[in-house]
Amino acid sequence: MKKLYSYILLLGIFAAFPAKSVAYDALDSFNRSIDQLEYQQLNNNIDDLTRELNQLNRNIDSQNIQSQFSTKLKLYNLLRSMGMQVFFAKGEYKSGSGITYSCPASSSLYLSEFCLCNEGYEGDLLSKGCQKSEKTLPECPIHSKLSSSENICICDAGYEPDSSQKLCALIRNSASSSARPPASSASSLPRIPYDVPQDAWYRNALSHFVDQGVVGSSEQFRPDTQATRGDFIKLLVDSMNVPSSEIAEVIEPSFDDVPRWYQDAFEKAAKRGWLKGEGSCIGRHPCNARPDDPINRAAAAALIIRANELQTVDAVPQFGDAKAGQWYTESIRTAAGHCILQGSEGHVRPADNMNRAEMVAMLYRVKQALRFPNCQ
Repeated sequence: MKKLYSYILLLGIFAAFPAKSVAYDALDSFNRSIDQLEYQQLNNNIDDLTRELNQLNRNIDSQNIQSQFSTKLKLYNLLRSMGMQVFFAKGEYKSGSGITYSCPASSSLYLSEFCLCNEGYEGDLLSKGCQKSEKTLPECPIHSKLSSSENICICDAGYEPDSSQKLCALIRNSASSSARPPASSASSLPRIPYDVPQDAWYRNALSHFVDQGVVGSSEQFRPDTQATRGDFIKLLVDSMNVPSSEIAEVIEPSFDDVPRWYQDAFEKAAKRGWLKGEGSCIGRHPCNARPDDPINRAAAAALIIRANELQTVDAVPQFGDAKAGQWYTESIRTAAGHCILQGSEGHVRPADNMNRAEMVAMLYRVKQALRFPNCQ
């Protein structure tokens, strides 16, 4: 019996070894299957990530292209609003030199990617060409003629500008035609842009700046267009004849958001302390001056006062909407005392934005050096 038991035990031991071997083989096969599945899954994940990355790159490229075009379109609209006859230049890719831009006849390359029509021509975004302009500038009034520079109308000999500065009137003490002054000494009337009506309320103000040479007479003025901070600061600086020598040593622009056509004026204003940037950021970066933002009456008054170093006068009108303790309170009082701001029905509207006609009128009142209450 004892021998039988030992034999059965021995048989069990021998039987166990093959089973163990089979189990090891099965486990090894299972591990290999797991490895293959993990490897396949890993490859699938890599493929998915590659597709997502490619799609992301395509989206970024598309967004960059859209952003660049949006910026170019915004610049185009701004140039057109300034009366400039521009359109997109034709781009051609050349190996080794990238994209080169060219313009058709009667135009020249402007700001690298635009074409600017030559004098006397006009174009648009769709035509991508320049045609002879059909627009004609208004004729000079009777008894006057256009000067050779085409900036002013010159009264004929024996005539002089009337009180409105719009017409030429006969000089009454002229005894005879032989006593009329020679043409070289004839009086003149400033020429104004063609989109300004002859009876415009701001005509004298605009004529002053045209005569000064800071507003062009052969381009659109756009009187009803909202004035921007860039428009106002440029006219303010140009009208005060700030010399370029003051910014001769400026190497890096002071403001990060000011385009090239405004940079000269903004740098001069900053150099003289009229402009300090958003949050008084001048001297560090980033620093923004918001040239494309509209300018309200209070901000315009503050700039004028700083630029002209105007002092508060004793006699000032009272306005119900110019509350004490506001950042603009003293600016409004000073501007009103110098007749630069003139309210209506007890209100001066400090937060109201200005159009370009109101802009020239306000700056012209500085030149008149008036004092309240004699503002007319």
